[in-house]
Amino acid sequence: MKKMVFLFILFVSFEMYSKNIEFRIDGLRDKKYSFMDVCKVMGFKNVLLVDVINTTHIDCMGKSLKITNFCKDIKYKDLSYMRGFVDTQKKKVICQFGRRGYLSLICNKLNNNNYCKKSYDGCKKLNKIFANKLELFHHGTLVGNSNQKELKCIFSAKSDEDEVKI
Repeated sequence: MKKMVFLFILFVSFEMYSKNIEFRIDGLRDKKYSFMDVCKVMGFKNVLLVDVINTTHIDCMGKSLKITNFCKDIKYKDLSYMRGFVDTQKKKVICQFGRRGYLSLICNKLNNNNYCKKSYDGCKKLNKIFANKLELFHHGTLVGNSNQKELKCIFSAKSDEDEVKI
């Protein structure tokens, strides 16, 4: 019975959090890799055992491997690396690529308004999580449709047009 209550609370918590954040990617492309392939590319030889530590790390023969360290050096056409994670159901590492990212976060007690106090600082922190190799293009807060304060971040690839030449 305790296990069911715990799972219910976990599910409700996840649902609440997922409704508080929205992230969209223009030109989204996924590249999928087996755990064994990831470990081998990262220099582990004779890989016999690979375990999932969490959604951002796998265990290659007793050594923790951060998925970002694997994905960040992969090139995919003209798209920029956004984020990497473990798909525990499909047992694959997913590296995501795209042109632009749009993030919207409802500011409330659930996220302690940590990201919302200063929009620039909050978006820079979220940039590292959601749009790793993109630049913060625009940031701000506003009152959304739900009458709650929202943090808005736009991440984009740096282009020659964005650079100021003196």
